[in-house]
Amino acid sequence: MTDYEIVIHLRDSAEPARIALRGFSGIDAEAEREGLIYDLNEARSAEVPMLAVQTKSGFPPDPVRLDPHRITEIDLIEMVGPQE
Repeated sequence: MTDYEIVIHLRDSAEPARIALRGFSGIDAEAEREGLIYDLNEARSAEVPMLAVQTKSGFPPDPVRLDPHRITEIDLIEMVGPQE
């Protein structure tokens, strides 16, 4: 188990949205990222104006609200070293 972070890049925004995944296996963290990509595609298809971004495991506790049409990429990174 290690710590990962889902990074959500937004068009016209220098600062991406971030979701910390603490104590996840690589497989579980990737499944969370894929779930968010699926939800994003569903929101775009339904022309939803705002998407409450939260992983299937309930992270973050309060969903981040983002315009699905501004999301350009969803990355998964492994956190290395001490995290606060």
